Amino acid sequence: MMTPTSRTIVVSSGGCLTEKLVIGDIYMQEEKFDGTTQYARNKRQQLCMIEELAKRYPNNGKFFTMHPGWVDTQAIREAMPDFYQKMKDKLREPDDGADTILYLSVAELEQLKNGEFYFDREVADKHLTIALTSYKQKEADALMEKLEKLSKLD
Repeated sequence: MMTPTSRTIVVSSGGCLTEKLVIGDIYMQEEKFDGTTQYARNKRQQLCMIEELAKRYPNNGKFFTMHPGWVDTQAIREAMPDFYQKMKDKLREPDDGADTILYLSVAELEQLKNGEFYFDREVADKHLTIALTSYKQKEADALMEKLEKLSKLD
């Protein structure tokens, strides 16, 4: 069990901003698999999950997601070579990407907003209006129910 001063920090991605919350086909088995899309969907699900944990367990610690920015890593170079070629001169160094993780780890909890998505030490938008990524509480509840079922060992 978490203590009131514990904190959970989930490293998400700005890629989540391009995808709606998918609950039914979370493994992308009912359509042609696309790794970039699936990654972004999973990151959207992370945001929703952390938001819900913060609501459901407000006395069990603090829950945060964060976006490190686009960081020059081997994973970006290999998984998204076209993106890397276009953006390589604009990518962050790994230390810059880690900054907000460290900030969320040590900042006074009173300064932080439970359940929020952080970028560069600030609360960031979780949705892009143009991408229509907002979801209703019933959808968040359905995701949490699905995750709870998946987490139970038979």
